Amino acid sequence: MTTSSSGDPSTAEAAEHNGNIMASSSTFSNGRAHFDYLTKEENERLRKMFARAIHQTAMPFKAFEHHTWQQFFHALHGAFHIPSTEMIGGDLLRLEYTNIMAEVVRNLKQFVMICLTLDGAINVQGKQIINLMACGPMAFFLEHFSMELRRESAENLYEKLIDSKRRLLLTIRELALGFVSHVVSSDAGDGDANPQQVATMNEHFVGAPMFTFYSDSPSVMIKLRRLCIQDTEFLFAFGCSPHVLHNLCMDLVKEFPVVKLIVKQIVFLVKSVCKIHLIQQLFDKICKEKYGITLVFSYSRKRVGERSETPPSA
Repeated sequence: MTTSSSGDPSTAEAAEHNGNIMASSSTFSNGRAHFDYLTKEENERLRKMFARAIHQTAMPFKAFEHHTWQQFFHALHGAFHIPSTEMIGGDLLRLEYTNIMAEVVRNLKQFVMICLTLDGAINVQGKQIINLMACGPMAFFLEHFSMELRRESAENLYEKLIDSKRRLLLTIRELALGFVSHVVSSDAGDGDANPQQVATMNEHFVGAPMFTFYSDSPSVMIKLRRLCIQDTEFLFAFGCSPHVLHNLCMDLVKEFPVVKLIVKQIVFLVKSVCKIHLIQQLFDKICKEKYGITLVFSYSRKRVGERSETPPSA
């Protein structure tokens, strides 16, 4: 037994024990790079988790190809290798899309009312598309319509909308008795005693949710809303309330000079708050203290008075 300079045997034993632990940790750290190992299943699971983090945070695919990230992962002494840009934007992206859409279907199955909405956008290739979303009340992206060479008509959009609605019902609901998803050819001849009908309407599905439709207010969309109501495919249809509010404000501004002055002052105040970061922080602080929420005001020439509410963070 070793005795320390202070004469306390326990202190000497503790020092010797700590020295052994430090030596063992150092040996383990140096040898980890040679003995660390991942099975094929573990490596695939990590690749999927890695790709999901990249896609859900909208990070550039090439971010982790930088040498600094490579050095960081190498310093971890792990057997995991960063997937290539082609894999992240290829197989892993398609797998993540499949998983996300499966999660969307699980949520939509719980909805008793679904509001379908169309909204124009431009994709990363600079091409115009129309996004189809389902809300109930949470909003989920379903698919997009590619714009054809000629302008989309209300009739053309209606056909695409009804087809998407039917495919959605086939995914989230079971078929009613006597209905099928598509016609199956039969060699039994014309003596079929129980002809089956293709499901096309809400009544052809078990427990089908109520459907409504929402869009902005161009003339094509207004006509599309009328078509949705006429064929009873949707319970009701409605337009964009910020556009309606904008038109009302513009009419009031034209007719009443006093209202014009008030709106002008409000627009100046909103722009000033949003423009100066310190004032915006002070505005957010006052809203949280007084109302318990953060009010985000936005102004555009098409949507005067639009407001969104953000609940306080826990």
